[in-house]
Amino acid sequence: MILTQPVVKAAKNQTEQQKIIFEDWESVRDIVNDPKYSQVVVFVDSNTEKLCLFTFFEHIDRQVRVISVPAGEEHKTLDTCAYVYEQMIRKNIDRESLGVLIGGGMVGDLAGYCCATYMRGIPFVSLPTTLLSQVDACVGGKLGVDVKGLKNVVGVFQEPEKVFVFQSFLKTLPQVQVRNGFAEVIKHWLIADQKSFYEAGKEVFSYDKNPEKWVASSIRTKLDITTKDPKETGLRKILNFGHTIGHAIETSGLIKGIPILHGEAIAVGMICESYISYRMNLLTEGENFAIRQFIISVFGHNPKWVSEPEQLVDLMHKDKKNRNGKIRFSLLEGIGNAVYNWEVPEEIIYESLYFYKQKW
Repeated sequence: MILTQPVVKAAKNQTEQQKIIFEDWESVRDIVNDPKYSQVVVFVDSNTEKLCLFTFFEHIDRQVRVISVPAGEEHKTLDTCAYVYEQMIRKNIDRESLGVLIGGGMVGDLAGYCCATYMRGIPFVSLPTTLLSQVDACVGGKLGVDVKGLKNVVGVFQEPEKVFVFQSFLKTLPQVQVRNGFAEVIKHWLIADQKSFYEAGKEVFSYDKNPEKWVASSIRTKLDITTKDPKETGLRKILNFGHTIGHAIETSGLIKGIPILHGEAIAVGMICESYISYRMNLLTEGENFAIRQFIISVFGHNPKWVSEPEQLVDLMHKDKKNRNGKIRFSLLEGIGNAVYNWEVPEEIIYESLYFYKQKW
């Protein structure tokens, strides 16, 4: 059990009463066996079907239906949703059924969206299996799919009935996927936890040793923010730091057929948007370079990801946060504090891409 009391309090205080439960298969069994649910349908992708589904079956004793989708962000589309709806109809899933989502952010987003919209909504629980989904995607009730490569442009808000977090699932991950999730941990430090950022920078840092130690604190950060602003009308927008440019990079990769991991794209986005924060007189030059140095020490330097700046800026113009054609950013006002709804001149956006591209 790694759940700390502040997380318990935050969970109980949420408007939608979302429960986040650590290391408790008995509670999973109880909700799956609850007779109020006519059926239980389990959603996995091709990875979690092989690596995680058997663990779930070891701990439950009710017959369930299973729907598997291909793994990868490139499959988080309306076409995949149509396949899922068809399978739910064929398996006679009704409005009294329960969905169980076992997977990373892609499964959580897509299967959660299908549950929230099928027959106008069925309840679901989530078992996030990646570091990225445990520290980010499982909290806050955002569900959605990509259209024409545009990230999460179609979606809804619906909280899961419960979220069950198990450290053992992290042991199924290759190193690159642990690093992928760690980008969101860094983001939480930069927007709300200055102390953790500077402590990590003081030591020879290794993100892949005991990655589960980052889970509770990151959940606490995101839960605190989403509790105060569940529908992203204000404060919750700070969670988009790094994502305006990061999503453009991720979308560009999908369009080209060379997918970039979400965390890799967000890492580049955070470097660029830290530079924008510096240029907008919100961040000092020293803070800007400290952020760049730390992120590159974890993710490396990949200038090719910003090699087509005009395309990236064009994609940013399609971002959900924009208003009246103006690209809006969440930025850092010092490390550990974020602001939102900042309109940034295009020339500074281009500068930030060139800033990332340069070697130092």
